[in-house]
Amino acid sequence: MRRDVVGLAEQKCPVCSRSRNEWRTNSGRGETKDGTMYCCEGCAKGTSCICELRQTALSPSIDQTPNVTTRSQL
Repeated sequence: MRRDVVGLAEQKCPVCSRSRNEWRTNSGRGETKDGTMYCCEGCAKGTSCICELRQTALSPSIDQTPNVTTRSQL
């Protein structure tokens, strides 16, 4: 394998360093700008990584967990 070729599993965003399996935009394919692959449009444009925002929106936080009382707690 050539030294300049990086396997997909090893590829990281040059801005936020997220590995390829953590990319959330464009069906995990990321964004390309000037021949460089980035995890998202935010990193490609130099604004801010939106993968973290998408991950947070997709997974419930502890505060969003419903408070359920069971019979044994009554």
